[in-house]
Amino acid sequence: MMYGDSKVAFQSYTRSLAEAFGKTTKATFNSVIVGLTATDSINNSKDLLPAEYLDGQIRDTTAADRIGVPEDIAYVVGFLASEEGRWFSGAAVSANGGNRLVMAALGCKDFWRGWEALQTTILL
Repeated sequence: MMYGDSKVAFQSYTRSLAEAFGKTTKATFNSVIVGLTATDSINNSKDLLPAEYLDGQIRDTTAADRIGVPEDIAYVVGFLASEEGRWFSGAAVSANGGNRLVMAALGCKDFWRGWEALQTTILL
């Protein structure tokens, strides 16, 4: 199965969990689609790509003008798991600093395909 296909399947699974168990458990079921985030694997990849190139690509293609940090993702997860996030269920929430928005405006579809492998999905 292709990586992108597995992400779509996981999002469908999240919606199915929300539909099947949301009413009976009163729980919410959401997934977070994580954009490029400064993790050990990303930091280790800087050996393969010049830092100037990577930083330039991030600045050019992300509304937030920076790579994400784990705390950015934690805030999204925390919100979805909190009482304030109670209206979200069966949702796939993008936490990517506006990456797709900027890339769509620039017409940069090929670049994004290369970074898809760096995304992960978290089930709440």
